[in-house]
Amino acid sequence: MKPTILLILLFVSAGAVSCREELWESSRSRYGMPSGEAGPDAPAVPEMPAEPGEPGYYLAGLEYPPDYDWRKDPEYGTVDCRMFLIHDGVRVLEMDVGYDFCLSSDSDMSRCLEGHIFSDYSTDSETVIKKDGTELFRYPGREMITGFLMSGGDIHTLGEPREGDGWTYRINGNIYASSETGIPVTDLYVEGGFPTFGYRVHADDFYGMEGGYFIFQNGRTLRIPEPARNARIIDFRLFHNSLYILYLDEEVGASISINGENRLLELPEGSEYSSLSGFVCDDASIYAFGKVKDASGNIISLLWKESSVCLAFSPGIDMLACYPDGDNLGAVGHQDSVPVCYFNGEYTFLPSGYSILSEDFADFSDGRYCLFLLPSDIPGKPLYVVDGVVEEVDIVNGYLFAIGTGAG
Repeated sequence: MKPTILLILLFVSAGAVSCREELWESSRSRYGMPSGEAGPDAPAVPEMPAEPGEPGYYLAGLEYPPDYDWRKDPEYGTVDCRMFLIHDGVRVLEMDVGYDFCLSSDSDMSRCLEGHIFSDYSTDSETVIKKDGTELFRYPGREMITGFLMSGGDIHTLGEPREGDGWTYRINGNIYASSETGIPVTDLYVEGGFPTFGYRVHADDFYGMEGGYFIFQNGRTLRIPEPARNARIIDFRLFHNSLYILYLDEEVGASISINGENRLLELPEGSEYSSLSGFVCDDASIYAFGKVKDASGNIISLLWKESSVCLAFSPGIDMLACYPDGDNLGAVGHQDSVPVCYFNGEYTFLPSGYSILSEDFADFSDGRYCLFLLPSDIPGKPLYVVDGVVEEVDIVNGYLFAIGTGAG
């Protein structure tokens, strides 16, 4: 039987608004340990060193039979197909996809990391984790993996049950912590050397718990204080040991809270708030990303650093995602259905008839960038762009779904 131990949330005082050490509550005795037993001596998660890797970009994709419409997918993921990995334009890996191989054609269940494809798969009763098609481990229970990190050969996962609420944080498949009521709402990310994630708990009288937002890190839980009365939280994150909350205040508008200090987000003159996407960050800085509408009705994508506008993109270009990287900044989006790439102040308009559908379609790092485009119609081959050079992917019928990098 899968070990499940109710996560009892310890609340901080009502007046607490910072992320000081005393606001954290140790909850290790309430978690399932890797052995499946609860106890006060839960091992701390080891700090996460940088991973080595081969330099260059890796592109992961799926290839289908020539006449199959993978967009409509009439056979609901059961058609025979192949998953592949491209390194610097050359295929270096191919794998069969299907039930017999415990590998799904659902691209949300595979990710490209350090020059490899790591995948998860749910059988009737288990979850299977693979690397390049080879099984690494499996464990009881059907989980949907929503967070995945590599560290020193260890695999950290954040999973949700495929039926019902809850989450389970595992290291190499072994339970480190779990909740029967929480729902993950942020990625699994590294802060201060430790895996960190945010989740939400809905009010549940059966468990006698109050709803709210929480951050989990290294066996401890932090309750997110409400930044304002009737605030609608858009995103929250620990960054350099400070707590950032992006929210909408019904009375004053779009705002940010930094360690309990609330600030209204600056708007360009004559514009009005349109939407907030969330936080984006690199090792040094954190930004809020959103959109406003100017006096002429144009949508302008903005980056805020703390509460001040630090970059306003050209009017009419609807940016999908931003990628800060030290002194470099990249972004991707569309203008009138034409894909656009921004890098350090320059806009590059890419071939029409193609789309960038997700923030996972691009990577900007170490002063370089790679992105890929899918054709609007079938048949058509995807394109990938490395540092402004456009190349066609050698594929009969299929698409790309992830970009990975190796350390130089």
